[in-house]
Amino acid sequence: MNSILSTALANILKLLGLYCLLSCIFAAAANASSTEEDYSAKEVRRAQLMEWAQAKYKASNHLTRKPYWILGDTAVNGCKAEYSNYMVDFKNHSNDDGKTVGSFILPAIVRYLYQFEHCLSKQNIAVLQNYVAQGPCCENNEYLGHGTLNHAILKASSWYLLAQYFNKDAWIRKNKGKYTSKEIQSEIYDNLIARFNRHIQAGHFEMASPNYIEANFFPLLNLIDFAEDDTIRSLAEGEANMTLSYLKANSFKGKLIPPLTRQNTNELNSSEKNYSRLTYQLGRDKRLYWYYFGPELPLTLADFKSHKSPSLWVFYILSDWQPEILNFPLNTLSYSNGVTETEIPSFSNWGENKGTEIFSRSYIGENYALASSNVRYFPYHYSGELVEFGILVDSDNLFNQIDCTQPYWHSNYSVEINNKYKTRWLDRSSPFMQTYVVDKHNMLFIANIPPKDPFTKYNTRFTKTRSSRVNELAQFVRCRIPKGFDAIDKSDRLIKIKEGNTYIQIMSLDQIFAYENDDYYQYFTLKGGKSAMHFFVTDEVSSMAELSKEASQYNANFSPEKAQIVLDIQEQKRQIKMTYNNVLYKDSKSKLAQREILYESIPLIEEETK
Repeated sequence: MNSILSTALANILKLLGLYCLLSCIFAAAANASSTEEDYSAKEVRRAQLMEWAQAKYKASNHLTRKPYWILGDTAVNGCKAEYSNYMVDFKNHSNDDGKTVGSFILPAIVRYLYQFEHCLSKQNIAVLQNYVAQGPCCENNEYLGHGTLNHAILKASSWYLLAQYFNKDAWIRKNKGKYTSKEIQSEIYDNLIARFNRHIQAGHFEMASPNYIEANFFPLLNLIDFAEDDTIRSLAEGEANMTLSYLKANSFKGKLIPPLTRQNTNELNSSEKNYSRLTYQLGRDKRLYWYYFGPELPLTLADFKSHKSPSLWVFYILSDWQPEILNFPLNTLSYSNGVTETEIPSFSNWGENKGTEIFSRSYIGENYALASSNVRYFPYHYSGELVEFGILVDSDNLFNQIDCTQPYWHSNYSVEINNKYKTRWLDRSSPFMQTYVVDKHNMLFIANIPPKDPFTKYNTRFTKTRSSRVNELAQFVRCRIPKGFDAIDKSDRLIKIKEGNTYIQIMSLDQIFAYENDDYYQYFTLKGGKSAMHFFVTDEVSSMAELSKEASQYNANFSPEKAQIVLDIQEQKRQIKMTYNNVLYKDSKSKLAQREILYESIPLIEEETK
């Protein structure tokens, strides 16, 4: 057993509390069942997906989607010459006559080569060999390139296995001459080892992405199933286990809770027959969760079929791999009063340690989940399409999450509700808002927005969406509540909500709420540079009157001058002070300039017992 796996197993002994928690969660998952059909057995889910993974269900001849439908149909209906001819010819996978093949297509080609090799003729192999090793495919697609985290594993896993298969070839690298298969494989091997070692220990930035968690996961199945090297295979399995562990521990009803990274679509909570017309879709995290852990959510097989993106889930049913996720520690720091603290690392190439970017606190209960996070921001870099804050409620509605944002990163589009970007809800984060989950009932929120953007020294492609408002930042915080909830009672400074067994009280501690609507949400806005809110959430009452009585035990006050909330918990004789914390510091390693100002938006928390 390699050292990283040994370390992981040893750490389990330090995480007995976590083990017990996950064991309870797994037990609940095993007992859950779909409201329509019983998909509680993984064999049933696999059989159903296999049935659907046939050509008669293919949505289109889309460049990226078609190879995955071919894989599924081949698994069900056997070899077809037209499929083999199609898969080996890179001109079919390219918009530039085969010179560049898309990263998302490469794993499908690899799986077809290894799993359905018996379908390929000698001529098919020769065609593929020419594209792969002799260079026509790679004029603009460097074998050792990185890109985003998912691009890196999509490419590295694929080229590694292709070099393993065509192990006696000379590989042409653009502007770098010829390399042997062993040389290509060796360089990729080192990159993969570095990535796996880092990710198993600390996770990675895209593991918190509802969309890209799957894109980082499914190529690992190729390495697990086909890599000849024991270390590569076991480490790929380690990262796969880590990914599923994070997904399990940080999901509510099969949906990842904030912090969310690279959230590039607003995510549906349940199925909708006509949802293709919406600017929302079902996140890939739900399909990954559904397949490996069972139906703890109102998801049907139709959601697999109708999704517009490539059917990456075909890999789940083609692989026999079974996860052993309890063999690996989660990137979880502590548990206190049911609250979990988690860290998300910064983006890095090939396992480089760039430290922590996101600090999260969350509570996941039976009927609701609370999530808050605070971020070390890089104002001139990619913001990650982050979601920092959310209350998720057990619901059959199309949407089930209450969230808030100060629209900094996309402030060009932030003034009106009824605009193309809906205040850019794809990115619900800001350097000027800070949040904190106190316990399973209480969350605090402070916004402290300067009149002008302090980060205007450099113009980059990441600053364009806020460049028109540098001298007048949007002075408001906007939140939204799904309109389909059972009850929403509104007043100037108080909102009371009921959905199922969950009751929520939202109190403004300074500004007056301004209300707006669209087809799906009730919006409320706090205008002004400084604002604060106290959220009280419970499933231990049965009426709005009881909600008010319980909430009255928690007294919250806000001082705009100090940018501080003081929360008194009377029964426990506890006092929590949350102070908005501006920490400016400089990074001498910046690539943009010799010294770049960074922003660490993490509140100061003080707690005392009276």
